[in-house]
Amino acid sequence: MKQQQHQQQHERQAPKNKNAAASSSSSSSSPSSSSTTTSSSSSSSSASAQKDTHQTTALQRHCEFFDRDGDGMISMRDTFTGCMSIGLGILVSAVSVLVINGLGAWFTSDSWWPTTTVHLKNIHRMMHGSDSGVYERNSGRLNHQRLDKLFQGNDAPDAAFTLRSFARHLVRDRLMLDIVGLIASCMEWLPLFFLNWRHYGTLSISRKTIEQMFDGSLFPELEKHWASKKQQQQQQKGKKDKTK
Repeated sequence: MKQQQHQQQHERQAPKNKNAAASSSSSSSSPSSSSTTTSSSSSSSSASAQKDTHQTTALQRHCEFFDRDGDGMISMRDTFTGCMSIGLGILVSAVSVLVINGLGAWFTSDSWWPTTTVHLKNIHRMMHGSDSGVYERNSGRLNHQRLDKLFQGNDAPDAAFTLRSFARHLVRDRLMLDIVGLIASCMEWLPLFFLNWRHYGTLSISRKTIEQMFDGSLFPELEKHWASKKQQQQQQKGKKDKTK
């Protein structure tokens, strides 16, 4: 009798043990499932972030540096501050404001009313004739074949872009009777030669610098370099004042 009672008690406890084991296994597996869900969501968010990055065109990235507050619009103050931060100087910065915001901003607006604010989403509307064609018309995306064409005629494919290369580009890519486009091309390239001379002491621009200029990664580097250069000049001036 005792053996039968003991066997019945063991049979009643067995389902409880199975239920406890099942609940413990489900609870132990839940963190892994939640971690899997978290990792999948993080991977999907990172993928979407990469997708958003590629949605901007090279021309937009070229101009984003001058959008100082990141609102998608470039005011006259933004243009002047951005130009000054890379070392263009007061005169060239003021002329850039007049040309970019005074003459070109209206083309980027969705309204017919005059404006001096450049809208980055429509920056491709500021493209003009007689340009290099590195930015694709009506989209602003980078055309690598046209970029290679800039260096055609040099002694080497990766040779520096010089004033002679610039003159060859103007003659080759200019349109008939397009005086406005020709002037605009000069006003785009000559400040770059000035910056290269002011920062690095030469008018020969490397291919890497040209590529960085077109994709917009050049301007943050110039800003850091110019800030460091000004700091060194101030330190040297302070040392001279102390010696006096």
